[in-house]
This record gives sequence, structure tokens and C-alpha cells, in this order.
Amino acid sequence: MVPLIKVSTSIGLVMGLRKPYVGMAASAALVAFYSAAVGFDRLAGDRPAVALPATALGASAALTLVRYFIPLIEDRRSRRIPEGLRNVA
Repeated sequence: MVPLIKVSTSIGLVMGLRKPYVGMAASAALVAFYSAAVGFDRLAGDRPAVALPATALGASAALTLVRYFIPLIEDRRSRRIPEGLRNVA
């Protein structure tokens, strides 16, 4: 199951270069996946060093989501709004 999740999210991230909503969903799924991995490491009583790779990869997925995909989607949305309506509160 884990290889399927990793392959499908990798494909989603690559597809996100053209379709940002797919990339956003893949990034969010990776954040959830690695958050669960860290939680399971804690439940198992593992040392914090064991959870470090999952923590780093989850943080990387979160940064990708927040710094790349969300601004890209917001930029595309702002282009669709007519000029006279952009600053209306």
C-alpha cells in the first residue's frame, strides 16, 4: 500500500506542474501521510531520530503546498476576475 501511495502522489506532483489543483491535492495527501507516519512512530515509542525522515519529508510537502501550489492557484484565480471587480470588498 505504501508504494502505491508514494507513486500516486509523485505522479500527482508532476501533474501539478500543469494542473495545480492536482498538485495541491497531492501535496496535501503527502502532508497527511507523513504526519500519520510521525504519529505512528510516536505511538510505537520510537526515538525522535526515527521520525526525523518523515518529519523532513512532511515539512517539504507542506512547503511545496504553501509556497508553490497555493500561490499559483491564487494567481490563476485573480487573472479570471475582471479588472473592475478585483478590489471590491
